[in-house]
Amino acid sequence: NNEMVDEPTFSFKRASPVSTCLDDKDFQQYLDKWSLRETLKLLKFTFTGEFRPYQFQPFLKAFITNPDVLSEWKVLKDVRGTWGIPGQIDKVIDVETHEIPSTALSMEFFDKLYEAGILRENGSIKACMPEYLDSGLEINNELTKALLLEDSENFDVFRKDERAELLFQLFSLLVIGGPLNQYEDSIGPYFDITRALYKDCVSVAKNSSTQKLHVTSQVFSITAVKGWDSIFPHPDHHQNRCYVCVSQSKRTVTLLYNAWCGD
Repeated sequence: NNEMVDEPTFSFKRASPVSTCLDDKDFQQYLDKWSLRETLKLLKFTFTGEFRPYQFQPFLKAFITNPDVLSEWKVLKDVRGTWGIPGQIDKVIDVETHEIPSTALSMEFFDKLYEAGILRENGSIKACMPEYLDSGLEINNELTKALLLEDSENFDVFRKDERAELLFQLFSLLVIGGPLNQYEDSIGPYFDITRALYKDCVSVAKNSSTQKLHVTSQVFSITAVKGWDSIFPHPDHHQNRCYVCVSQSKRTVTLLYNAWCGD
């Protein structure tokens, strides 16, 4: 009887050495400016056990209840900047999660921004009249407008399925930034750090028969853990991120976490 498949067992430990793009001094200056340096975290772990895509739920539960993971992973507990463990291992009932598509292979994904006139040929970002959102964000350029405002003329430059892509999600995280974000006038730094983050999160391989590259990692977004308090001070904010990126071929798990810490 194949239905009674034993739940696989997994073990995890912090990968070493682990430098990520967040350790880059130049990048840190930008993340400071964008008000993300304190809240954006990237952790890497190795794992043993057979990860099966259709059994991702037990894998994620094993991951977030692993003592080695919990000794490294801290979440923002309140907007004053208090960090702490996400919760008690024995309290976890269930993980609320969905898969994040990660099929994009290059930054050409964003070429439409030039075609739509949001970016000029030299990479400068087109400015607009400042607008303030209820969430406390100021919008002063066409790029942020296209990312955030559903009634903006450029909102549909990216289709719904493209907006779901990990590459888009990382890019919009950086561009929109944190509560004290200072925007860039030029796209370069956003592209550079988006590319570096994406490379840290996913593995790529070449198909031996077609010679085409494809992403081999699977990425899951954790929105909540039943049995724990919220892993974000503002549970529904669009700048929250908790991505678990699994590479079976490299036996690594990369955890990307960001929490909005404004009022």
